[in-house]
Amino acid sequence: MKRKTPLYAALDLHSAYSVLGSMDHSGKTQPRMRFATEAERLRAQVSALKQKRRPVHLTMEAGALTRSSQWDRAAVGRAADHLRAAAQSADPFQSDQV
Repeated sequence: MKRKTPLYAALDLHSAYSVLGSMDHSGKTQPRMRFATEAERLRAQVSALKQKRRPVHLTMEAGALTRSSQWDRAAVGRAADHLRAAAQSADPFQSDQV
């Protein structure tokens, strides 16, 4: 049986809206999705990635929302096959704006 290649996804959580992007193993990207930061919406968006019937590797930004509570991880539940929280830089002068 051929092993399915994973789908890689990144979730940027903010207090009002979040952004979810994904890329397959060959580098083909899907359109980014922007949605309200609510547990049900989060679960639905990540679950939609599973419709592609591939393992989903999800990385979430470890910002204030992920450090102050575990609601985001609980919301994702089993929608992602692999879940990783990426730590933010301790550098107070770092800016994610381009």
